[in-house]
Amino acid sequence: MKKNIKLLVSFVIFCVLFAGCNKFFQYILIDDTASYTRLTFHEMYEQENIDVLFVGSSHCYRSFIPEILDKELGVNTFNCGTSSQHLDGSYMIIKEAARYNDIKHIYLEVYFNAAFAVNKERTDLTQTYIISDYLRPSLDKVQYLLNASTKEYYSNSFFRARRNWSRFFDADYIKDLVLKKGTAAYKNYEYTYVSQETEWYAGKGYVANNQTVENWNYFLDKELLAVDFDTVSKDWLHALEDIIDFCDKKGIALTLVAAPMPNYLLAAIGNYDEYIGLIQDMIADTDIRYYDFNLCKEEYFPNTSSLFKDKDHLNCYGAEKFSQLFADFINGKIPEEDLFYDSYEEKIGQLLPTVFGIVYQDRSNDKGETTRKCQIVSTGNDSLEYKVTLTPQEGEPYKLQGFSANKSFAVSPEGHGVITITYRLGNLPDEMQEVQVVY
Repeated sequence: MKKNIKLLVSFVIFCVLFAGCNKFFQYILIDDTASYTRLTFHEMYEQENIDVLFVGSSHCYRSFIPEILDKELGVNTFNCGTSSQHLDGSYMIIKEAARYNDIKHIYLEVYFNAAFAVNKERTDLTQTYIISDYLRPSLDKVQYLLNASTKEYYSNSFFRARRNWSRFFDADYIKDLVLKKGTAAYKNYEYTYVSQETEWYAGKGYVANNQTVENWNYFLDKELLAVDFDTVSKDWLHALEDIIDFCDKKGIALTLVAAPMPNYLLAAIGNYDEYIGLIQDMIADTDIRYYDFNLCKEEYFPNTSSLFKDKDHLNCYGAEKFSQLFADFINGKIPEEDLFYDSYEEKIGQLLPTVFGIVYQDRSNDKGETTRKCQIVSTGNDSLEYKVTLTPQEGEPYKLQGFSANKSFAVSPEGHGVITITYRLGNLPDEMQEVQVVY
């Protein structure tokens, strides 16, 4: 009996010492002085009660503004989006939030690009750690970390300082970090310590950004936009099933949503309706609803790039407009049949002829010569004609092609400048519009 007690006491002492060492070393080695999620989860635990929870990746925390939603919906909302959040992370957050709050409704943002991650293939666990590092200890948290990766990452998962062990003898780094963590702003969880010139934490999980994309100035590698929905991860599917089951058992209403993305992205990937069909099939035998705001009609959410900060995310102007639209829709002010098209193919077919930007692919031949093939991304109207002019960074502009239905052309991969696309409908040759793309 005494031996058992002695072993138990020794184990408790070991755990206390381990936790203390872990906390000390992570304080001097792990730099989280620019972490949004440190603020988000601190505020989550500070809430008296969360009535409505928003969960998802950066599309979530850049789209849903609790300040607007609280006012319009008349409840306490909270945004628990995190960067590149996978669905197993969403499931962990949902369980943790439900542990401390009587949640009535969860809106899960289901950004399509999060659907391909395989847990055991993860080599960068940043997306996992920015969640787990700021959640309170629990068996759910342990299980989350065990399932998030292979065994070789367990030391980093459970001993945070191990992730930055190379800095252990870097006295300048440690000194600088301790000074930053010693500021009142960091200690008191003030928003100012993560504020940047164009981006800032705006409270209850929402992150604002005032950058804009003007006049469809997009020029991106086509490989970044290629999507094969036949390769959706089983881990993603299982996590979605787990979330559905958990909410059903807890009596929490669950709604799947997709925040607006630029038409450039959706037109470039070309098969977004396959993803919509995948989600609809997943919830076909449930009472869960799925609202994809990429199907919004123009009169409710206009087709303009200036509402976005990049190829994926809304800026603060787009988020304000979207949050108000979302609240109006949830409050029944806008009928579903009036707000949405039935498919993205139908939507883009109804848009006015528009050039959304350019995608490119670099290809090398046997001689090691690289060619950059460009393709215009547009509404796909067969009657559109394009004139393409290139203005090098140094030099005079010259024409790559006259008005033609051709959407493909080549530029030097080493060159820089501006590509001007002038476009018109073939039957209206005098009515022209122009897009300038920096390359």
